[in-house]
Amino acid sequence: MTTSTMPSPSPAPTSSKGSSRVLVCGHRAFAARGLIDMFAAAGHQAVGFTRGAVGFDASAADGPTVTGPVDQLHLNPHLTGDFDTVVNYILLKDDTRAKNDEFLASLLKFCAEHKVKHLIHISSMSSFRADVSLVTEDAASEADPDKKGAYGSLKVSTDQYLIKNAPANLALTFFRPGFILGEGVADPIVGTGMRMWNNRLIVMGNAFHHIPVTTRQIVSEAVLKSAELPLDASQRPRMFVLADNNSPTRKEFLQACCNHLGAGVGVVWFPTWLWHIAGMGGGVFAKVIGMKIKPYKIISAMCRGQSFNTDKTTRTLGIQQKVDWVNELVSSFDNQVPNFKAPHEPSTISQPRASKVNIIGFGGIVRQKHVPGLKKLGFTGQINAFDLRASRDESTGIEVKAIENAKLEPADLHVVCTPGPVHNRAIGLLRDVPGPILIEKPLCYTLPEFEEWAAFAAGRKDPVYVLHNYRLKANVSKFLEHIKKFNPGKLHHVDLQFQSPSVTKDIPWRRDERRARTLLMDYSLHFLDLAMMFHPPEAGAWNLLHSRHEINRAGQTSLIQGQFQSSTCGVTFSMRQGFFPRRCKIFYTFENYSIALGFFPDTFTPYQTFESWGIYQREAWDNFSKTIRKVVDKLTNKDSDLSHPLSYCAAMGDQKLAPSLTIRTLEPFYRGVFDLAQRVYG
Repeated sequence: MTTSTMPSPSPAPTSSKGSSRVLVCGHRAFAARGLIDMFAAAGHQAVGFTRGAVGFDASAADGPTVTGPVDQLHLNPHLTGDFDTVVNYILLKDDTRAKNDEFLASLLKFCAEHKVKHLIHISSMSSFRADVSLVTEDAASEADPDKKGAYGSLKVSTDQYLIKNAPANLALTFFRPGFILGEGVADPIVGTGMRMWNNRLIVMGNAFHHIPVTTRQIVSEAVLKSAELPLDASQRPRMFVLADNNSPTRKEFLQACCNHLGAGVGVVWFPTWLWHIAGMGGGVFAKVIGMKIKPYKIISAMCRGQSFNTDKTTRTLGIQQKVDWVNELVSSFDNQVPNFKAPHEPSTISQPRASKVNIIGFGGIVRQKHVPGLKKLGFTGQINAFDLRASRDESTGIEVKAIENAKLEPADLHVVCTPGPVHNRAIGLLRDVPGPILIEKPLCYTLPEFEEWAAFAAGRKDPVYVLHNYRLKANVSKFLEHIKKFNPGKLHHVDLQFQSPSVTKDIPWRRDERRARTLLMDYSLHFLDLAMMFHPPEAGAWNLLHSRHEINRAGQTSLIQGQFQSSTCGVTFSMRQGFFPRRCKIFYTFENYSIALGFFPDTFTPYQTFESWGIYQREAWDNFSKTIRKVVDKLTNKDSDLSHPLSYCAAMGDQKLAPSLTIRTLEPFYRGVFDLAQRVYG
């Protein structure tokens, strides 16, 4: 910052209202941003003043800026010449009334010494009396600062100081704006609500009190118009109120914060008489322990019910005060437009539109999940099953034909359940047979195999799906429904932590971990997919930033760690097998809140307020209830997991689910996995 004296202003373009010199005190305040530029665009010469070491910066990004102690404004050597108008946004919120009075005394001395004709002071709605039910420009102002809370008392005090001490020849204008919306709002719920321990917001005081809303653009435009009005010394002060007459209630405003900013899952409110009782109890407690604050006074102010009519200001200044407050609320914050695409829209199981299904490969997964899944859909049609050898499956009663020299007949759905490394051998059987195809995961084990499947799917009229059924699990569906209802904003990062018991406890082919790539391609695949599922194919490829792995003394891959990065977000992962219980947690960090998905059992936990016993209790109960469900399923020989039936629904034409399982959708994931597999397994 330079320390030279502010030069005499050069001639500025002439406004239709006439050019004037304007000093904006506190021009870097949230409410004042852009005002210097607006004055300049209207042909006025404007300079800003803010706290700091004494100095002047003619080329500051927010306009010519003078700095110095606020209580020595009138002594600042860089403020020379006469000014027509001073606009004051400064309030020393963290200081006493006495300190604010010292600043105002300096401000009035400056106005006198620089022949200021008009002082525009940014006051507050807090300066109206709490018992005013309809706020207008002529409503009664509060004269006693002690009847307000900390912020309101300072506003009342500064207003009263100016009214009592401003000289008669200084035109005085007060602006009392409502809650100002604009880029840079720090916290939309402060003073109106409080975050609770169960992801909800509690309305403070009267839930049906209207929150007067306006925007920074409206405030700045009104200040400019006021500075250009003919001076009127008869009004002391001239009062303008800035708010939309149809502003929302506290309850409506906080619910919008939940829906559009993800601040919570809902709003809790209580009748005002309960708040009054709480205030009286708090007053007794405060008196007993010697606290200076007066809880009943503060709570009584919160319990007021007010509405607003600002038509007089609208007419006098010729401005529009109607506010699309929901849109303005959302646009006041960064990263509110999601940068991701949900893989699908959750759906329920439906009657299958199929009468014949071909199943190629008839192993344990078919008996355990596929055939029972079809039964859950109410499928009563024909199942043609093929495997290496002809047999009759006693558990299902299905005749299995030998696949050698078999010729597939047309069917409503073809299901490939052969071992993953030989899935692509089914391409020859399916090439000339019409009908959609559903392939058990993993689709394949190498990039050339994937390229073969991708080319096959691209040249086929009917769609080809991959059975990534974990995308359709109940906890994932709750997750997707939640982020659709409560805006999460931008997705920043996903963290995957997965562990499994040793592969030595598994079936023989999985024990040869390095050959079967068990830890990555079997144990971890579903969870890595979920961590990466919000990245659409049109967003480009995943970049594997780094990875490391460890091999235990048995020659098995025991640990895989690393990080993927894409244009959407970053994904860190740690996957291990060994002497551990099976456990998985995927943590998604969005702009507005975070979500945890758990598995073994399957849980879903949003973190929208703050981490607390309430959220932990919810997560614990979810874990307990899902564990009990698993036990009941085992005892009754049932399966409450509907992810396989839903996968069949997707393959049979459910357009809400189908996009999630296509080869095209899964392409970025598989290409990333094969990049990782190459580094880990060679």
